[in-house]
Amino acid sequence: MVVFHKRFQPQGNEPPPPAPPAPQPPPSTAERVEVLITVNDRLAALLVREREALERRAVAEVAGLQADKRGLAARFEEIGRIVRLDKAGLGALPAEVMGRLRESSWQLAAATAANVQTLDIQAAARKSVIDMVVRTVNHERQSEAAYAGCRRGYAPKSPRAPPPRSTTLNTTL
Repeated sequence: MVVFHKRFQPQGNEPPPPAPPAPQPPPSTAERVEVLITVNDRLAALLVREREALERRAVAEVAGLQADKRGLAARFEEIGRIVRLDKAGLGALPAEVMGRLRESSWQLAAATAANVQTLDIQAAARKSVIDMVVRTVNHERQSEAAYAGCRRGYAPKSPRAPPPRSTTLNTTL
């Protein structure tokens, strides 16, 4: 293998490296609100899909939606924070855009509430099943403990108490 150093490489007609792109102006509040509306709608649709999957008990589908949900929630938080900080820009938005943002926010809130309700119902059902299993196991343990030590299924009651335990210390080795 031959290693060439830069001084031994022939001069070619290579184009110069591309110049870095010119910095873009920051997006306006109206553009950010449009993106926020899009994120709201996508997140609401995702929450509806998740709720439907939860109701069908499609655990694999719910697990597959979690990465998208986390990404959209992070994007929602980021854009929402920036938009909330720009009070002057929000005040200058047309009423039509603000109405769409309000409607999108209400749809997201409704989808979130329905999703929470479905998760609460499933958590209550899961807790009920677990409590039933625990009660059954405890009942079985108690019934087995009642017959522990019995030879033929019957434990006669002894009229005398067991002898007291000795508290003498054995010091012989």
